[in-house]
Amino acid sequence: MKKMPGSPDISKDNIINQSRVTDTTNDSSINQSLSKRIKICIEYDHSRSRHYKIDPDTMMRKVLSRFCSDYHLDINELKFLVDGTLVKFNDTPRELELENGDVISAVVRLYGG
Repeated sequence: MKKMPGSPDISKDNIINQSRVTDTTNDSSINQSLSKRIKICIEYDHSRSRHYKIDPDTMMRKVLSRFCSDYHLDINELKFLVDGTLVKFNDTPRELELENGDVISAVVRLYGG
């Protein structure tokens, strides 16, 4: 097939080589991004639990809000604990030293004295 001046090279070999390079680059960056994520579980009332894959630098407000939204709970009526430590909204999994499989407990916040 005759190539016109200024037109892209669309030969079979060139297309295959270009797609291999692109696919390899995308796969490795996606795999690196996914390998950083950790899987945690948030449980409430021993009967409700959800698993989430999150980035170690994501603020906990995002995942805790999602959990409350999934179960139609008011985030202000709950407190969240991991190994007895209170989880603050501005904490990140990295700051809390969370690992794959860690469980965060959601408990009803009690007021009064």
